[in-house]
Amino acid sequence: MIDIVLCTDENYAAYCAVVMVSALKNTEVPHLFRFNILTLGLNKETSDRLKKLVESYNANLNIIEVNTHDFEKVKTNLGRFGISALLRLNLDMYLSPECKRAIYLDCDLLILTDLKILWDIDIKDNTVGAIVDLCSPSEFLSRNKPYFNSGVLIINILKWRENKIGENSINYLSNLKEESKYPDQDALNSILSNDWESLNISFNMQPAAYTAYEKKYNHIPRKQIEEAVYYPNIVHFIGPVKPWHVNCTHPLQSLFLEFSNLTPWPISQKDLLTKMSWTKRIKRLFKHLKINKRRKLTKYQIK
Repeated sequence: MIDIVLCTDENYAAYCAVVMVSALKNTEVPHLFRFNILTLGLNKETSDRLKKLVESYNANLNIIEVNTHDFEKVKTNLGRFGISALLRLNLDMYLSPECKRAIYLDCDLLILTDLKILWDIDIKDNTVGAIVDLCSPSEFLSRNKPYFNSGVLIINILKWRENKIGENSINYLSNLKEESKYPDQDALNSILSNDWESLNISFNMQPAAYTAYEKKYNHIPRKQIEEAVYYPNIVHFIGPVKPWHVNCTHPLQSLFLEFSNLTPWPISQKDLLTKMSWTKRIKRLFKHLKINKRRKLTKYQIK
């Protein structure tokens, strides 16, 4: 089985569904997919809808309610992420005993490739495989430490458990003297600073890739930037403004909304526009050419 872990609550369940359906539409082996949703709790109707969706592709779904006792000593402000962002730290406690490897995915992603390709990547003797964060926090750069984005991870579950990554990350957060902008991500980068394999950025195509492409940044291989923009394997809608928000200007927002139409929670672009003030509509109009130009760079259409 290909174990895939996501963390969600009731508010993000609809977007979690988009991640799963985009993964299922783009694989040749859906019957091997076992999604494991870690949650603080979902209502029965939501759980039933998610299960029906996944099972309609002949895949498997486990919805696992997580004990939050271990996170009580975390004092740092989790901001817009909430405690749900910490659930994955203890993922090894909730996966089936035979699980030795897992893919972790955030709920603001769009999967445009077969996840079996990601699954088969060799991360050598490292605990995780990850993609460099294109907007690495200055405190890590000042220490000359590479910094990964934790939205997409390949995880060696045996090493995660053996090295107590969850426990050590929680201790890191409990002892923070200053607020952290990305608490769980900073914790994982500190604990795994010398224990991660860098993957191609097309597996976590961040919005900054467009800027890197247009301004021809030279600190990232040009070929990788072009691959990420032309043929992204996984699109990551990083930042507080998501594709389901009225003021989203991400070039691939429409693609996310198209996939949402394959879930029980369709999102209409037209409905989003009706919620937008005329002032914001005019501002968006000025950005339209840039958005459209970037959208045309990506060679993907829903099959």
